[in-house]
Amino acid sequence: MAAHRLFILAALVLLATLTGGAQSASQDFRAEFWTDLDMMPVKGEPYPLPETLAASRLLDEAAWVYSGMIEGFSFEWTPENKGRQIKESFVLGAAAAIPKGDPRLVPGAPTRSETRLSAWIDFRPDASDLLFLESSQSPDWKSGQGRGMAPRSEGFSGRRAAYVAAAKAALEAWARSTEATRPRKIGGRLVFASVPLVAVENDSWVVTARLRLEILDVERWSIF
Repeated sequence: MAAHRLFILAALVLLATLTGGAQSASQDFRAEFWTDLDMMPVKGEPYPLPETLAASRLLDEAAWVYSGMIEGFSFEWTPENKGRQIKESFVLGAAAAIPKGDPRLVPGAPTRSETRLSAWIDFRPDASDLLFLESSQSPDWKSGQGRGMAPRSEGFSGRRAAYVAAAKAALEAWARSTEATRPRKIGGRLVFASVPLVAVENDSWVVTARLRLEILDVERWSIF
């Protein structure tokens, strides 16, 4: 992963040199992350969720989301094909981790309102981050939006599953708008175009996400 990042970064630095540089540092990110302390108990976890643990998990989630906005994820989607007895699969590669204590990630003090804990968390992109942001604005990248759901009873792992489901929904919507028939497989990269929205509906986590998609490979079924 590190070698891949260095290769891409070198190419982006060259591009910035040729085009006059990246975007300004005014593109700092700021978003409010929240969770309920009385979410359904998960086996092996304290209930209600302690504020310190909830605040730590919100910071982890912010780091994951901001990583997803900068370098994003690789993905591979195999649509379901009942006639060929192929089950659907969607694999989202890990984002480059922003480690705890990274000076780019600036958490605000968490605040509590009844059973909800929230915190404003900033991310201050450096020069290389801005180059990655600029690359995903290329016309080769496509815009998409998706909505994903996962059981609230799964705790924070359910929240992450809802993010992934939203990404898959965005990709599926793009495929429906461009492909005459369901492809065999699609691979590429995606980034969050903004911080996704998280809500709760009927005991489910619901994530609505806007994405930028770079489609690198589309395998279509052969017709005989």
